[in-house]
Formats: sequence, C-alpha cells, structure tokens
Amino acid sequence: MKTADILVVDDDEAVRMALTDVVELKSQYRTDQASTGQEALDKLGKKPFDIVLLDLTLPDMDGMTLLSKLKESRYTAEVIILTGLTSLEKAEEAVAMGAFAYLVKPSSPQVLMDTIYKALQKRG
Repeated sequence: MKTADILVVDDDEAVRMALTDVVELKSQYRTDQASTGQEALDKLGKKPFDIVLLDLTLPDMDGMTLLSKLKESRYTAEVIILTGLTSLEKAEEAVAMGAFAYLVKPSSPQVLMDTIYKALQKRG
C-alpha cells in the first residue's frame, strides 16, 4: 500500500484524535492535525499533503472559505469535507468548488477509508 500524508482539520480535539486514530490504524498513511483554518494554511504552506479532511465549522474561518483558498492557490491535495452539517446545498456547493467528497459525521471508518483510498487513486 502506498503511503500518503493526510491533514485532519477540525476544531474539536476529540474528533481530530478519532479521525487520526482511524486513519493510522487502518493504513500506513501519515497524519498531521490543525484546529483552525489558519493553522491548516500554515501547515499546507510548509509541506505537501495528499488529502485534507476538512470540517466546515472552524473557529477562525468557514471550511468553505478554506476550501476556496486551497483551490485558488492551486493546492493539489484532494479535500474531503467531513462535517456534522447535513445540508444538500452545502454538499453540492463544496463539490462544485472542487471538494472530492462530502461526508456527514459520524461517518463509519470504512466509508472514510474507502473515500480516502478513492481520492488517492484519483491523484494517481
């Protein structure tokens, strides 16, 4: 299995830890974490990530704003939205803006890992 770098962006520490545990226990992927949009941008500016798991509700900026900034900067990571918001409109907007997928929390570990795997296949 090819390795990958995944950035988990969520303001809830328990969620960040749970997502990190799922990814690291079920794969050989490396993870890093950010609790704010600015922290995510700082980390993304220093190191290339293959996947960004992104919550929409962050303390300093909306996740859609962060998604927009990533796409405007031509950052190549695949973005998987992982949120508690079950809005069909938000899901459609996120995908239209370039998100790879929109998953609603809590998402099963298998669905999460399948989505990550498919996103990595898309990257080649």
